[in-house]
Amino acid sequence: TSTVTLAGTGSINITAQDLQVRGGDVNISSATNLTVNVRAFNYTRTGITVTNNGIITIIGDLQEMDATSTWINAAGSTLNISGDLFVGAGVLSASAVGNTVNYSSSAAQVVKVPSSSYYNLTVTNPSIRTLQANTDINGTFTINAGATVDVSSYDVTIAGNFTNNGGTFNEQSRTVTFDGSGAQSITNALGELFYNLTVNKSAGTLTLNNNVTVSNALTMSQGNIVTGVNTLTLGTSTANQGVLSYTSGTIVGNFQRWINTSAIAYLFPIGTSSNYRPAQPTFNSIGTGGSIIGKFVATNPGIA
Repeated sequence: TSTVTLAGTGSINITAQDLQVRGGDVNISSATNLTVNVRAFNYTRTGITVTNNGIITIIGDLQEMDATSTWINAAGSTLNISGDLFVGAGVLSASAVGNTVNYSSSAAQVVKVPSSSYYNLTVTNPSIRTLQANTDINGTFTINAGATVDVSSYDVTIAGNFTNNGGTFNEQSRTVTFDGSGAQSITNALGELFYNLTVNKSAGTLTLNNNVTVSNALTMSQGNIVTGVNTLTLGTSTANQGVLSYTSGTIVGNFQRWINTSAIAYLFPIGTSSNYRPAQPTFNSIGTGGSIIGKFVATNPGIA
């Protein structure tokens, strides 16, 4: 069977019926910007691959025939899906550079496990999106206003930016790792909360555009964290001080730690982008615990 090309702009409205892929593979051209308003966009024959090079908005479900049904988001493409996305064994390939999968329903959705990773992953509109496995995002992870992401019992690894535009990130008791080799950032105007945060960057910096709190464990494997005027806080109270696991890297800016235990050296791995200048105070006795903000100021201390 031959490959069918789908191209054009506008919409297909058959809301009470399915749009079926019956013949062969489908190639969606790069100039396409199409809204498909259907009960379901479904595959009705085994072995079919749909390759999206454009912008497709499916108001309905994307349904596979079996494990041989494949949807490929090619480089620079966008899939907006407001229903189920291959809830069975169908294959989602979404790792191509610059492509975006946007879960856009106003009802609850599960986040499909891709064949390898997502590039850009976006959630839009007020509802809960739940992860089904550990999720690797090689581009930007965006949570738009009103949307909620529940990581459930899974970890998230991000090589690009984490941008929360007024949504909710339910971190549960899981780990978010930043491992990109370029510049990365965390943005949430209200401040972002992670349970475990790992920074493992071979190059580039992780910049905090707003305050960030790590409630349980901060792991610094490699790479600098730049806070600017904002603050990175470990722990949430004297009863929950949090744990720092340090190997390499520098916090350039404000680092806040909760203190409530004597005879323990509290590491502040602070400094500049090129010089590590840590502080490690130990308190012989503590009457009432609290928090301390450490920051290295790279200026001449003057003469006494």
